[in-house]
Amino acid sequence: MTEQTLTEPVEAERTAVDATRRSWVPMIGLFLAQVLMSFNVAALPISLGGMVKDFGVPRPSRARPSWSTASPSPRS
Repeated sequence: MTEQTLTEPVEAERTAVDATRRSWVPMIGLFLAQVLMSFNVAALPISLGGMVKDFGVPRPSRARPSWSTASPSPRS
C-alpha cells in the first residue's frame, strides 16, 4: 500500500468531524440568543421601575398616548 491510500480514510474522518462540529455553531448561537432574551425580559421590569422612580413619569402600562385627547371613560 502506498502512503496516499493510508491517509485517505483519515482525511475523510477528519472532514466528517469538522462538518459535525460546524453544524453545532448555529444551535449554540440560537441558545445564546435565547439566554440573552430571557435575561432582558427578566431585567425589564426592574429597569423600568427604577426609571419611573428617578424621572417621575407614569409607568408605560398606565400612560396614555399624547395624541389621545379624549377624556377617559368613567369606570362603573
